Amino acid sequence: MPEDEDTLCEACRVQPATHFNFYCTHRSVSRRAVPDTGAQEISPPVVDEPVATRSTRFCHDCYLKQASPEELAHEKALEDGCSYCGAPASSGAPLGTHYGKKHGASVACQSCAEAARDFIMSVVGSPEELKATMGFPEKFAKLFLEHKDEVKQKTDGVEDYLRGRRKRYAKEGYSFVREVVCAQTQNLSAAELLEALRLVAIEKFGGNAREQLRGWGITHCEDFGEIVFRLVEEHILSAEPDEKRADFGNGYGFQSAFPES
Repeated sequence: MPEDEDTLCEACRVQPATHFNFYCTHRSVSRRAVPDTGAQEISPPVVDEPVATRSTRFCHDCYLKQASPEELAHEKALEDGCSYCGAPASSGAPLGTHYGKKHGASVACQSCAEAARDFIMSVVGSPEELKATMGFPEKFAKLFLEHKDEVKQKTDGVEDYLRGRRKRYAKEGYSFVREVVCAQTQNLSAAELLEALRLVAIEKFGGNAREQLRGWGITHCEDFGEIVFRLVEEHILSAEPDEKRADFGNGYGFQSAFPES
């Protein structure tokens, strides 16, 4: 059956589109926001207003042919995984766009992107106050401007916060765990999955299995559990409601499970 026209790469018209870009042209406009009290007008800074939009659809090869150096750097960053914890970043956001990344391309998994947003926005207001501004740009602008110095300070520290928030694993470690889980024909308990991971690691790496896992940042069974649940958070794997990270805490010791040759 032929592909739907909307799903084909607009350049080659053969391969399915895998890269969707949205572009928005802005103009600067001045706005005045009036607080609900009506007591006094305030004047937020000049803001950008979208005046035209367009979108593009490319397959991977065509995207790489037309991509800018910045887009190629972002693509490489996505392939390398989250800049902060190593989790797959295909569904994350480039932090340079939102939080003033200073050094090179930086992307985040969904969990780290949400943590960065919450970390910064916590100085603007409580969750209840922020929720009350949804759909009311004037209310949010007023709240944001009242805390602009604190927001700037938080923005400068967001990357240090994210790097210290949770342990980082190499992208190969995520791929290894994902492959083992996806190869199973039925849902396994944590103990059964740990044994499957152990057997596959020994089959692939032999007496170097422990060293290989250590190179990826995996040194305890809890690390396997952490990776599993990060993949669940990114909607790459699924888990039953009663399954939890702590289930991986009573596994084997790596020294006896992976004897070195």
